[in-house]
Amino acid sequence: MRMRKTLIRDFPDKIDSVMPADLNGDNVQDVLLYSYETKTITIHWGTGDYATDKSLYANVTRFTEAYVEPLLLDYNGNRYVDILTSFNDSSHRHIIECQRNKTKYGKVMEETHCTTKELRTLSDLPTVVRPHSNSFVDVDGDLNADILISTLDHFEVWIWQKDDVYKKARRPYPLGLKSDKLGQSVFVDIDSSGRLLHVVQVCSPSCNQAYIWLPNSTKDWTSHGKWEKIIDLKDQSFWKDNDYADKVNAMMSLKSADFDQDGYPDFAAIVNLSNNSGRGLISFTNKKCDGKGDLCVINRSFKTDMYPGDFSQVKQVTNLGFFDIRENGKMDVLVTQGDIKFGNWSIKALENAYSKDACFIKVIIVSGLCSKDHCDGKGDTIEYGYNQPGPLAMYTITDSEAKMRSSAAAQLYQTSHGSLQLPYILFGIGQSPNFVESLEIRMPGLNKSHQWTQIIPNSQMLVIPNPIKEPSLWQNKLFITPSRKMLHTGLALCGVVLVNLIIVLVLHLMEKKADRIEKQQQAHKFNFEAM
Repeated sequence: MRMRKTLIRDFPDKIDSVMPADLNGDNVQDVLLYSYETKTITIHWGTGDYATDKSLYANVTRFTEAYVEPLLLDYNGNRYVDILTSFNDSSHRHIIECQRNKTKYGKVMEETHCTTKELRTLSDLPTVVRPHSNSFVDVDGDLNADILISTLDHFEVWIWQKDDVYKKARRPYPLGLKSDKLGQSVFVDIDSSGRLLHVVQVCSPSCNQAYIWLPNSTKDWTSHGKWEKIIDLKDQSFWKDNDYADKVNAMMSLKSADFDQDGYPDFAAIVNLSNNSGRGLISFTNKKCDGKGDLCVINRSFKTDMYPGDFSQVKQVTNLGFFDIRENGKMDVLVTQGDIKFGNWSIKALENAYSKDACFIKVIIVSGLCSKDHCDGKGDTIEYGYNQPGPLAMYTITDSEAKMRSSAAAQLYQTSHGSLQLPYILFGIGQSPNFVESLEIRMPGLNKSHQWTQIIPNSQMLVIPNPIKEPSLWQNKLFITPSRKMLHTGLALCGVVLVNLIIVLVLHLMEKKADRIEKQQQAHKFNFEAM
């Protein structure tokens, strides 16, 4: 990796998090910087002028007394990225909404205006903790993005009802613990059932377990259910360090990705190495229960692998994330290494060495908003928009066992405390190169979806949800990456054609030879009639 351009120089405060997003809907990337030390949110508005460094992020808006690290979301479903935080103290819930100003003639101006509103209830709200697991994700199973907030004693959930209307509920913490005994929440479809399930690490007392929320299907999914243990490290422990959490914003967390592309998401986490020799990586591969004594929940269990691939190369990890570096549908690992005592920070990439030729579907869901110079609807230009938090994608496929299964995932549902969420969704679909039966996309705050059918495996789909209120008119761009199976099939087909050509050529030569011999025999034949 090499530095291409300095975006922001001489920032006066200690930076805890950096969040790129289109915060005012002008189709130009803005940059949000949060500093817990000064309790400030600073937004550098992108101008789209890439010619000079100084003018790229020239305009700045600053919010003070922000006590909670922001969560990016689309609160009212208008595709403008909003900001959830707490002003004055941590017991408030404030939404910041920013839009470009317009004249009465509809001409787009350069200025951006931000408004702040508070989520209120009849009773006082509990304090939002730090670090937190605040998320913008489907919690109740209706495919619509809800808001989950971490408080001292429980998860506070704001269930989406309709435009700009949310209903408050709560979900208990595992084992009745407090927030300081939990890791960062993750929402994954571990059993390929088409529903997102809530998984969180716990320290009780050792930090070596993870629990999953199993809702009661006959009641409300949000509050009625139970926590089941899904991971137990026994003699090992997840890494949790309050000094690192405060100084470099590193939170105990499980990171999810489908390593082996079998359609079932796996986990990776940071663990304490033996003899206090550092902080290493561990992976948990999602497999069907085999009855050999491992924890089994909803017929899935997680196989522990301490040093898969190049994981043994890293010994001072502070955070990890996933990224498809080679654009081949395989999730590679990015890790941050270093020590707060020495400041020797570095980033290392570990390539996914999984060798089987499995198939995948990559989905990128953008806002579809027009750019600031093309909002009049003229011409044939397609406006893509920018990265969007909270959309949900769900596919259905007939697997290699001839069974129909569905799998769901949410895009960019967390933005705080080193969550490192990706602006796309990568589904593994196994080694069966069957067409994906359907792919359903749901945008936040809409309660309507669009469904595409018969998707080619190893495709990258760019979904453009415009116009937002008419899903039937949404567009998509399809990019196909051939797999080795397809190449092998092509080579086999070429081989068959070549063999057939050789056979035809040999038969043709044999026929010509037979004709020549026959002509020679006729030429030497004695003509008795001439006598």
